[in-house]
Amino acid sequence: MFLNVSYWEWAGYIIGTVLVVLVSLPNGMLKRFEKYFSSDHLHQKLSSMEIKQGTLYCHEQGEVRERTLQKEEIAQVINWFNEAKFIDKVSYLKDQPSIKLSLEREGEWITIQPFQGEVLIQWKSSTQESIPYWVLQSDLKHWLMNQ
Repeated sequence: MFLNVSYWEWAGYIIGTVLVVLVSLPNGMLKRFEKYFSSDHLHQKLSSMEIKQGTLYCHEQGEVRERTLQKEEIAQVINWFNEAKFIDKVSYLKDQPSIKLSLEREGEWITIQPFQGEVLIQWKSSTQESIPYWVLQSDLKHWLMNQ
């Protein structure tokens, strides 16, 4: 006995304290893993000043029609892009779209196209692997479908 407390009781206090410390410490590590594996970082906001050029590609009956967007159109597309709600990553793409919008930024290309009734976005860069993801934005979808 030590300080009128049995050794078994002390052992219980020590084991309990160690368990609390072990269970509590990983919370910071779990937050790091959650941030690393989370998909929320995929859909970043854009500024129309960052975009150098916007090109709309329409595939019709084997022909590709290409149109360069005006500054006002780019600003509207960026506004819709920033309002879009992230849904999920897409693991594979089934078919080529008939309409595709490409925005060029410093060393990156952002491809926007209709996908399963919503919008698919894909960031392409020479330094990073491209990860396509699906967003919800009805105005952007309707604008793409009416081009």
